[in-house]
Amino acid sequence: MKTYLAYSPGSISKIFSPYFDKDLLKTGSLGLGFTINEGVYCNLEESFEPLVTFNGKPVTIPAVDYVVEKISFLPMIVHFESTLPIGAGFGVSGACAISS
Repeated sequence: MKTYLAYSPGSISKIFSPYFDKDLLKTGSLGLGFTINEGVYCNLEESFEPLVTFNGKPVTIPAVDYVVEKISFLPMIVHFESTLPIGAGFGVSGACAISS
């Protein structure tokens, strides 16, 4: 089976201001941030059953599930490795989605 490798840097948002509109195409955000040296390494493998792991532990990352479902016709095993924690403001879920 094929495997695919990718990397995406983490990031820190300093200023973040969402704006909402009844028209979803006009909803978005404004902000200021920067990327950092640490990031996320991703290894994708074709599989018979989908699975996502982060540092060896099974996880659910909705953004990753969405990307893999839209791009791949086959189930994938997605392995992420990072020194950055999920949910601590380093843009890890976004980096996971981009690298997947």
